[in-house]
Amino acid sequence: MGNYIEGMSRKQLLLLPPNLDKWLPRDHPARAIDKFVESLDVNSLDLKEDNDEVGRKRYPPKEMLKILIYSYSVGIRSSREIERLTHENIALRWLSGDLHPDYRTIARFRSENSNVLEGLLTKTVKLYKKVYLNKEGFDGTAFIDSTRIYANASGDSFIDEEKIRKRVREIIKEAEETDKKEDEKYGEDGSGEKLREETLGELEEIVKELADEVKKEREVDDKEKEKLTNKIESLKRHIKIYKEEVEDNSDSKGRVSTTDPDARFMRHYLHGKQPSYNLQVSADRNRIITGFDVVNKGTDHHQFNRMVKRSERNLGIKLKKGIADKGYYNQDELEPVLKRGTIPIVKKEDYAKENRGKGYFSRDDFRHDKDRDVVICPSGRELTYRYTYKLKGREYRKYRGSSPVCNKCSVKEKCIQARVKGGGNGGKNFSLPADSDFVKMHKGIMEDEENIRLYNMRKEIIEPVLGSIKRNLGFRRFSLRGTGKVKGEFGIIGTIYNLMKLINLMGFDGFMDSLSYDTGY
Repeated sequence: MGNYIEGMSRKQLLLLPPNLDKWLPRDHPARAIDKFVESLDVNSLDLKEDNDEVGRKRYPPKEMLKILIYSYSVGIRSSREIERLTHENIALRWLSGDLHPDYRTIARFRSENSNVLEGLLTKTVKLYKKVYLNKEGFDGTAFIDSTRIYANASGDSFIDEEKIRKRVREIIKEAEETDKKEDEKYGEDGSGEKLREETLGELEEIVKELADEVKKEREVDDKEKEKLTNKIESLKRHIKIYKEEVEDNSDSKGRVSTTDPDARFMRHYLHGKQPSYNLQVSADRNRIITGFDVVNKGTDHHQFNRMVKRSERNLGIKLKKGIADKGYYNQDELEPVLKRGTIPIVKKEDYAKENRGKGYFSRDDFRHDKDRDVVICPSGRELTYRYTYKLKGREYRKYRGSSPVCNKCSVKEKCIQARVKGGGNGGKNFSLPADSDFVKMHKGIMEDEENIRLYNMRKEIIEPVLGSIKRNLGFRRFSLRGTGKVKGEFGIIGTIYNLMKLINLMGFDGFMDSLSYDTGY
């Protein structure tokens, strides 16, 4: 048959069974996952198992964890696909001890243990600290950023008041047509099973009341071909559940997804607004994920303080500096971080940049004389204090220039643009925070050369982490639904990422040797 290397016949009988361990390379990632999971104290993880004392024996929790971690590491997240992988993948058969849980068992284990899966990443951080940071030292900095991950829901699943009213009208119309057909068949007093007017009226009242109260409703799934009476009863049940669970869980337009009520429309670079979650990640200089969170707020305005705390809790070390982009700037978030002794290196949004580029004055051109409590404008004139007001819970002091003086100023066109364009004769208004100490302190922080260097390093540290999660691990969409469960799902992804990163830092043998102790503390 030619000069070819011949393989073994599939029907060849073997005197001794093959050793599955020899089929797996010595440095295969499955061996690292096996060593990591075996090092955990499963009893302390509080894993939920729904198997009864009687009947079929349950699957070992460690093997279930290994199956999930390995499957996610090769891009398989569907419970049905994971079940198939347990039969087809040699590494997974080796890892699980040739166990093959069905997809329902896999899905149930993953869903019921989301808190445990979320906490797996903490175990990798503790391992990193013990076997690497304690030797190399920690510079005390954490870099924070976010990315949007698609939710397991489509845009069509988002409904509002008008959609539910339309759906109810359709059901009522269908009910009336069914009543009419049954009357023709059985007579008006026949024994046919009819829908009473009271039932329809009650349904309309329930929908109307909920729509008026919360401006959002839930749509009945019409794919199931059930009897008309069951449809209406199902609608009533869904409305009741919906009101209890997601009454305060809609977006700014009063819309909510019937598939995943926790998801929100968020903007993506290429695909516009899509149902998504906002993934928050912090990492150190070695690009190890030190903390994460998954929120359904589209902005990062209220996340900085929380992410600093998560990193500190996982590392067990107080951060010296926290670095994030200008989307995180919020005095209410940065101030408590600074009070705890951590320097917040977060650039403030420069709203006057465009105007300054056109030659107009910016806020920095105005100086506050604290002793005399006046604001000095660029032309040397004084704006005097008028009153104090509150905005978003914070006090501001309003200063104002004299209208006659401002109107005669030679640089008025560079100062009071709104008045110049609008033709008004008012003087210049200028507001300062009542407590401006933090503003001055933060400005000094952002002018420090070392802090500027760290801020410029941000893109080199944290953005590759997010890129690796999306590109290398292929994680762009959640498979589970609900904030709690998606946190557990990313716990798996973050664990995989950190394990692979530790192997790169320490080498495969060094990593395997480091797991000779219990990381379940």
